[in-house]
Amino acid sequence: VGWDFVSANVSGLFRHPAEDYGPRDNRVWPDIVGHGTHVSGTTASTTNNSQGVPSASWNVANMPLRAGYAYSFFGLVLGVGDTVDFIAAIQYAAENGSDIVSISFGGTGSNQIYQDTIDYARSLGLLIFASAGNSNNQVVNYPAGYNNVVSVAATDVNDVRASFSTYGNWVDIASPGVNIWSTTPGATYSSYDGTSMSSPNAAAVAALVKSYNPSMTVAHLEQFMLN
Repeated sequence: VGWDFVSANVSGLFRHPAEDYGPRDNRVWPDIVGHGTHVSGTTASTTNNSQGVPSASWNVANMPLRAGYAYSFFGLVLGVGDTVDFIAAIQYAAENGSDIVSISFGGTGSNQIYQDTIDYARSLGLLIFASAGNSNNQVVNYPAGYNNVVSVAATDVNDVRASFSTYGNWVDIASPGVNIWSTTPGATYSSYDGTSMSSPNAAAVAALVKSYNPSMTVAHLEQFMLN
């Protein structure tokens, strides 16, 4: 059922009253912001059941790894997270049988510890996808910009770059990221835009390929996606 890696102990006005902060546990809810639930539905919703939304994947298991949390900021509810928790989640995925990870967050700062963790995960056969960013520029975002990560830009309904999508020669592939219908908390469905949606769409295709070719190596699967 995955794991909750949130270790933060937020206090005072910044604490959301409904949030589950640290210590880490096996309770991967609530998802107050709704972002993670939407991404998870895009990667692994049950397909061909005439309900909700289909994912591109087929016959795959979804491991929810919770590393972000809600943060109250002057009336706004933001989704944030800490590097140590994200790194722990990636390591857990790699060591517990995951083939593919989709990461839908990022920023312009890099960290060698992150790269080391990603390299370690890759050595265990984990293929990582990450959202390129929504800045409409060519600035490299991380973790999408690390080595051994497939960086994913967003396309729109016309199969061209979405107006908001980060781009550039550091981006590896693109997939749909506009008007993406997926699961949201409370047994609902909603439409979101962003490279946060395009990364799980690409990861779902990789999961489909892997499900039909379970012996495919991570290098082969990555090259297949890039081709």
